[in-house]
Amino acid sequence: MRRAASVIVIAASLASSRAAARPDVDMGTWSQQKVQVETGVRIVAHIEGGGGSDVPDLRPELQRQVAASTKTVTSAYAFFVKGKHPFKRYLRYLDQVARPEPDSYARTDGGPRSQVIELAGVQVELFVTADAPREVRDKLAFDFVLAQAWNRGFFAIEPYAHDATFDPLAAAYAGSYYTMPQTTLARLIAFATLHPREWAALLAAKDDGEPGSQRAYEHRAARARLRVLDRVLRDQAIGTAMIEEAAATWEPQGNLTFLLFVSSDRDRDQHAAIAAAFANPEIVKVFGALLR
Repeated sequence: MRRAASVIVIAASLASSRAAARPDVDMGTWSQQKVQVETGVRIVAHIEGGGGSDVPDLRPELQRQVAASTKTVTSAYAFFVKGKHPFKRYLRYLDQVARPEPDSYARTDGGPRSQVIELAGVQVELFVTADAPREVRDKLAFDFVLAQAWNRGFFAIEPYAHDATFDPLAAAYAGSYYTMPQTTLARLIAFATLHPREWAALLAAKDDGEPGSQRAYEHRAARARLRVLDRVLRDQAIGTAMIEEAAATWEPQGNLTFLLFVSSDRDRDQHAAIAAAFANPEIVKVFGALLR
């Protein structure tokens, strides 16, 4: 059996490298990362910093982060590709065979051939096939994280188990569809899974802020998105009523985009309704591969 590839990468900005020869000049920004490559997936622990005349050696800490996360991530990937969850539609676009070297996986057309997710405290890159459309790569990031709700006990692990400062409403409103899998989607699912009473109360609560205020509108949109996610996590179809609510609530384009990207295989017959709710042919064209 071939061993997983592993490499430490230490990079500094151009300003930092110029200052390195002068001990009286502070270093600029720097980053260090450890890359672990497994079949179908790449795991990256990353630390950034700035200031000071020396770049610290963080290899032991990076090694610890990767070692602590590798088993979790590879187990999550194995669960995802087995398809024992309602997010199987785009699994055919995963490259489940390749195990390239850490820095040698690019498509011949110059586009990315991996999709980035944040999970279990590290950056995870799913290898995808060269013919995967951009919107499908984005959807796979959502699907990979969402599928772990069916992976018993997954969200009881660190860093999710003691995430006391997380604000689901702020996360649901602020997160755009293309950044959410890299920032807050796993934390939203963990909150719903680990704190069911608080989650139910959050969904049922009245909007904060004065009626008609910006705060009230934002919270209404956030709750609309969380109600959609709640139905998905309950393995229910989103349904026409939720689509109509998303289109009628503050930030309808963001609501509908969130709805589309968290939707499961149970919602395939709703794609025409979602496309109609967007009421914008250009947006429908952008998300074309997901709405067919």
